[in-house]
Amino acid sequence: MQRRKSVSRIFELIVGGLGALISLVSSSFILLIGSFGFGATSFLGLIATIGSFLGIFASIHVFKDSDVGGFLFIVSAILVLLGSTFFGVLGAVLLLVAGMSALFRK
Repeated sequence: MQRRKSVSRIFELIVGGLGALISLVSSSFILLIGSFGFGATSFLGLIATIGSFLGIFASIHVFKDSDVGGFLFIVSAILVLLGSTFFGVLGAVLLLVAGMSALFRK
């Protein structure tokens, strides 16, 4: 049997975790704005918060299965980008980079 070279997923963990934390801060800011009476803003903040927690889950799951983790990163980036209108762009970009790296780096 031949040994397969194992690929370290530390890059995806750091970039994805950082993107998820930045997205979580921006989504909590959006939820704070939504608490002042703007109904649609609180719903968008909830979507961004779900995307942030999905990004945290994906950064942990990327060690078990990199394809599923990469897909979860990309879904989380889309949710954060849709949920936080221009507040979570940096977090969404970091989540997208982590997802693409997890999918294409073998």
